[in-house]
Amino acid sequence: SRHTEAVPELKSSEWIDRYHMKFLGSVQVPYHKGNDVLCAAMQKIATNRRMTVQYNPPSSCILEINMKGVKLLSNQCSHFFQLKNVSFCGYHPKNSKYFGFITKHPADQRFACHVFVSEDSTKPLAESVGYAEGEQELSWGCGLMWVFLGCSNEYSE
Repeated sequence: SRHTEAVPELKSSEWIDRYHMKFLGSVQVPYHKGNDVLCAAMQKIATNRRMTVQYNPPSSCILEINMKGVKLLSNQCSHFFQLKNVSFCGYHPKNSKYFGFITKHPADQRFACHVFVSEDSTKPLAESVGYAEGEQELSWGCGLMWVFLGCSNEYSE
């Protein structure tokens, strides 16, 4: 579910969107973008989750989106991803409750995909990340790609 701190039409540097999610996991990926990369990561994480869900259920978290980046907040940890290091995000077309984003390691040529599930559609979450990136594109010169995933597998817990 979504909680916005500012009226969308009045988004500013103070704007922040919060989404209550369940963190499913992260996995290293070979590339920084692409539907196939995101789909493969979702499939791998979903498969691993099905095998471990009884003794390691997904942890609740909050994803905060603002003009600086994406913050993951949970009881276990807090992690911040600068927007310039978020290279790709999207949701599953057949089950938009699943969302993932790909990040670049700040120092190395390594990439990771982080996968979440929500009780509601994650389309607004993808739009928030796209909005934040669009506002920063002029100053950073980077372009985030967010897409409606064309994955062939369906995910359900």
